Parts: sequence; structure tokens; C-alpha cells
Amino acid sequence: MFILTVAASVPFFGVHAQDDLATNPATPAVEGATTTNEDINLQDLKNQPLEVRRQVISQELSDILTRLNVIYDKTKAALDRLTQNGIDTSGAQKELLVAADALTTAQTNINVFSDTSVSFEPTEKTPTPLRDAVIQVEANLRDAREAILQTLLSLKTAIDASAQQ
Repeated sequence: MFILTVAASVPFFGVHAQDDLATNPATPAVEGATTTNEDINLQDLKNQPLEVRRQVISQELSDILTRLNVIYDKTKAALDRLTQNGIDTSGAQKELLVAADALTTAQTNINVFSDTSVSFEPTEKTPTPLRDAVIQVEANLRDAREAILQTLLSLKTAIDASAQQ
């Protein structure tokens, strides 16, 4: 799935968005974190100051979260429609609550990451708290994605069960 591929690895942020734009001109371009960062080639991101890297990564994480929120909203709407039609969606509702919690936690962690100021350039031997924050946000996004997928699987199972009756 596209989202896991992007959320799973920091060095590859935006690569898929650029590929989509090249293959599908109707795909909107992803805007940079600020107007000065729009022209930064993601391959050259390692050569940028840490503050610029933090801004670009923060924007990419926010974009992924936005996509997951859209999928969550559509899944919730489908769950509500199925519930109104008399299909037992209790298992899917539990998974959707897990997804909502993971999305809320991811949003909180992205806000903390975005508000973190950078006052030094870390070396290879000096791990930065920013790296740990990105890893945590990625884990939250993966958890949300997995919970949404489990919700959809539960909905499919509920639909199949109601169709057999």
C-alpha cells in the first residue's frame, strides 16, 4: 500500500508523489513546508541544514496524516451506512476507535515535532531527538493504517456474514 511505503522510511519522503506527478499530470503537486523549501530536491535533502530538513519532513508527515484522515473519514461513513442498514459492525467499530486513537496520537506527535526548534547540526555519532520523534510518528501512522485496514476487513466479514443469512 502506498501509505506504508511512504511512512515507513524517512529518506524516501515525497518520492512516490513525484512519480505520481510524472505519470499522472492530473495529480496535484505537494507543496513544500515553506515557500523557500518548494524547490528543494528530495535527493539533496541530506545537504540541507537540519532546520530545513525538519520542515520538509514535518510537511511530508502532515501530508501522510491528512491522507490517512481522509481514508478514516470514508471508512467511518461506510461503517455508519452499514450500521443503518442493519449489519453488525461492532468489531469494525472497535478497530475504528483504535485507528482514531492512533491518528490523534500521530497528530500530537507531528505538532511536537513541527514546533521543535533546531539549534545544532548532529553528527553521525550524535543521534538527534528529531530522529526519535520521526520514528515515533511513523510508528503512529503505521498503527493507524493497520487499524483502518483491520476495520475494513471486519466490515467485509460483516457484509459477507449478512449476505449468507
